[in-house]
Amino acid sequence: MGEFRRFRQLSMAEIADFGEAFAAAEESGGGRPLSYAEIRRREMAARKALESGDKLLGSGWAETYHRLIQAGWRWRIAAYVAWASTPRKGRWPRTQEELATQVLGLASDRQIAEWRKKYPEIDQVIADLQAEALLDARADVIAALKESASNPSYRHAADRKLYLEMTGDYIPVNKLVAELKRRGLGPDDISAMPEDELRAIVSAARRRLEGEDATD
Repeated sequence: MGEFRRFRQLSMAEIADFGEAFAAAEESGGGRPLSYAEIRRREMAARKALESGDKLLGSGWAETYHRLIQAGWRWRIAAYVAWASTPRKGRWPRTQEELATQVLGLASDRQIAEWRKKYPEIDQVIADLQAEALLDARADVIAALKESASNPSYRHAADRKLYLEMTGDYIPVNKLVAELKRRGLGPDDISAMPEDELRAIVSAARRRLEGEDATD
């Protein structure tokens, strides 16, 4: 069994550090040069429309967006990262192109591609935020798993196996048989074996299993 990945929440300090790294990102976009005044006019209008409208509140990424803004991120990159970290199903806007042109006030999503190329950390932040979202449901999922694994019905066998894998108490039969063979023992030999020796065999099988997983 491989080690179950442990997720953690990003601290505000980490988020702020990432935001500082992107502080010099270009935000104009478009196919023709724009004046500084025109760039800022479009930017201010797009930001006002986003933050004063109702769609952001129901988008599913408003909270993440505001966290990034509070940490000092430039609003367009914050909006993109918050949007990209949400599930695709039911995402608003539906596509990256729509986000760029209808929300961020850009002429196309080409600028987003340039951000990601210039700052590969953006994709890492998105991945971290996606993993962080799993924490919100972790307690409920584990509680449901425990309840299901405790049910003696055969229908819950898969959940029992998963639960015992997570606690380290499940060892595949083939691994245990392999350990017996290494010791020159057969299944019949364990019937009269003292409990402490049986525990030692099980522990050895578990260590070998963990060692194999660590090299995968």
